[in-house]
Amino acid sequence: MKIILKKQGLIKLILGFSVASWVSAVINFIILPISTRVFEPAQLASINLFYAIFTMVSWVAILGLDQGYIRYFHEKETEVEKKNLLSVCMALSVIALVFIAVSVIPFQTEIAVWVLNDDNNMVVLFLFICALNAVVQRYISLFHRMRNSVILFTVTTVCASAVIKLSYLGAAVFDANYYTAIMLMVITSAIFLTFTVLVNRKNINLRISIKRALKPSLLKFSFPLMPISIMAILNNDIPQYFLRGFDELSQLGVYTSAVTLAGIITLLQSGLNVFWGPFVFRNYKNEVKSIMKMHEIIVFLMVAFAILIIAFQDIIILLLGENYRAVTDFLPFLLFSPVSYTIAETTGVGIALEKKSNINLLIYASSIIVNFLACYILIPLYSVEGAAISSAIAASFMLILKTIFGQKYFRSIRRYRYMIAGMAVLLIVAITNVKFNMNDWLCLAINSFALIGLSVFFDLNSLLKSCWKEVRGGSKDEV
Repeated sequence: MKIILKKQGLIKLILGFSVASWVSAVINFIILPISTRVFEPAQLASINLFYAIFTMVSWVAILGLDQGYIRYFHEKETEVEKKNLLSVCMALSVIALVFIAVSVIPFQTEIAVWVLNDDNNMVVLFLFICALNAVVQRYISLFHRMRNSVILFTVTTVCASAVIKLSYLGAAVFDANYYTAIMLMVITSAIFLTFTVLVNRKNINLRISIKRALKPSLLKFSFPLMPISIMAILNNDIPQYFLRGFDELSQLGVYTSAVTLAGIITLLQSGLNVFWGPFVFRNYKNEVKSIMKMHEIIVFLMVAFAILIIAFQDIIILLLGENYRAVTDFLPFLLFSPVSYTIAETTGVGIALEKKSNINLLIYASSIIVNFLACYILIPLYSVEGAAISSAIAASFMLILKTIFGQKYFRSIRRYRYMIAGMAVLLIVAITNVKFNMNDWLCLAINSFALIGLSVFFDLNSLLKSCWKEVRGGSKDEV
């Protein structure tokens, strides 16, 4: 009985921590219909570009120390030491952020023009305030995560991102202008930052002991992880930076809205990602067959869900304003990124198990190069459609590399044919629905045949039963 209760408690905890991702996704879908009706594509592009840049800056400033905090948290025996570790890591990140802000001041006019298409020199300050809030919220959310406080973790995680986006919808009430929207985003960030610091003042040590917390092992563990985090974000953002570089502001607004729309798949992706990590790290020594079957079911679920989104895209795009509904010309290709990244978590698990961070660094660097080259060639030729195709190419390339290296260290794939077939079917469905999007009957036939064919090919009924049986039994034994 104790074993079952522990297992149920573990599952509740895992699911609880995934709520933040689901709430953020829901807020994004609340924002989408309003923002695409209030703002013109060019104005929405500036807002989304501002958000993307301060998010990137915050991850650069964190320096990978958030992962160091997680890694060394349980090695600290007292609460004072744990709070000191949090405070030191946060202080170093804030110092790094200040250094970045000071360094770019000489280029503030160029930055303002690139982000807002305006020479407002306050942009650097605005970016700094929003990035500072993101940094602090990241550490505080981890503080609650390490203490298994689901509610506080969810609140701080959502406040760090989705609520900030929600705030700029207030511009619709005052003035439907990108500058007003960004000002509201900055004000909301400042309010949440102040509130978070005041509420958590007992958890943050103002008198920090750098010698006790900042050991060489912490820095050695943390710093190599920084480029991986940044590259993962950059890989997603490269197409929109290229669109901005080619002065395609209106198209950029449409593209970023389509990315948010494609994010509907994160409702499934987040749950699978949260489950996969704890499951594989607990069972990789004794339950290899269960892991292989879980890989197959994740491939099926992600591909099938992506096909369903493509099949109903004509209904889903009604969420968008009329100026944004051309996204059906490229939306199917944007789904390759979340599908590939989720499947890659299962195929490349051997890299994490062997702690080969340098291989992940090589994979993401290679993927960025492919993404860069694809954008350079395709965006001038096909504009926003080229950006979506570039994203799909880079994500697929990353999946191939993760699979090659990951399977070298840990075999999580029983038969490659399932993954190959799943991705091939998704490609056929995507091309058909883009190329023949005016032929409803052809698209319906292809989509239906794809879903039925996948279910038969994967032997879905048998796979689900055996997978649930082994995971349930293995988990009980494990706990």
